[in-house]
Amino acid sequence: MNSLFIENIIKEFNWDIITSMYGNSHSSIIGFLSSEWIKKSSDHSVLDGVPSPFVGKGRKGQKNADILLCKGDKPFIVVEVETLVSKYLEKIDSIASYIGNTEDYDGISFGLLVMLNYTNGGNKYKHNWHDVKQYAISKDIPIVFVSIEKSKADLGNTVLDHLKRRNEYYPWKISSIDYWACGSDRKIIEGNLFKRYEAFMYGKNENKDVKIQISNEEIELVINKMELNEFTVLDFYDYIKDNEKDLLERLNSAFMNTESKKGYSPLNYISNRLVHYSRQNDSLLSPHVSYEKGKDKCFMKVSEKDKERFKSDYIAVFKLKD
Repeated sequence: MNSLFIENIIKEFNWDIITSMYGNSHSSIIGFLSSEWIKKSSDHSVLDGVPSPFVGKGRKGQKNADILLCKGDKPFIVVEVETLVSKYLEKIDSIASYIGNTEDYDGISFGLLVMLNYTNGGNKYKHNWHDVKQYAISKDIPIVFVSIEKSKADLGNTVLDHLKRRNEYYPWKISSIDYWACGSDRKIIEGNLFKRYEAFMYGKNENKDVKIQISNEEIELVINKMELNEFTVLDFYDYIKDNEKDLLERLNSAFMNTESKKGYSPLNYISNRLVHYSRQNDSLLSPHVSYEKGKDKCFMKVSEKDKERFKSDYIAVFKLKD
């Protein structure tokens, strides 16, 4: 099956449905794929708990895929859902084994590997796209990856928020879903299925004409790249200006065509956003306090030069946690 045909099938799934799922999501995604597939046609069915492609060899060395999406009386798509980066290549091997067994699994058109990744989690969750793609190409099989990336959610004080803090999997929400396909024609096709823009902050007096998005993940990315133990909003903004052009453009355009830009600038927004971020449990920064409570610890006098930019006598100082 060629890459364009594979792409069209993947795009038929309503991926937005899974964006409210929290936790490990492995079984939920299998359920999602199964129900989406079955409802598309009365000719569709799902085989859950797929038999091994290695028939008659006992349990040793067996690899069982998660599900088979079937069409008519034949298997059509072999599916693996994986949360561990260390097992991606193993799952590609599994898919290749099913596709290669044309006697028992005649009809499989391509394999689907769903990859669950935690973008600001530990290194064990961060896949290496290049290596995985190259390995899949070397197997010479029609295959598609769907990468579901998750980022830390901003948790509050609700009953559900407290429950989400109980397990390392719970506090994560889906931030983006991307795909990469390589069909029998060896053509590479890739794109996006879902993208969340979050962390909305508004201008003065909650004027929603000034709505912009900077996620916690983007804040942490800049903090880590700056490599400063403490910094001001001017340091943060200057780094964005010199190194993160897309983010800078997003910030500037949000204030370009609105009356709210008067008296409320990207610098004001970033300062407020950093204060809010610093007070979250999983923040990289020490909690910032108000001017009245922390004038000597969390603020510094602005130089005459910087006063022209920040329009204030004192500026907030943000510090990394010890």
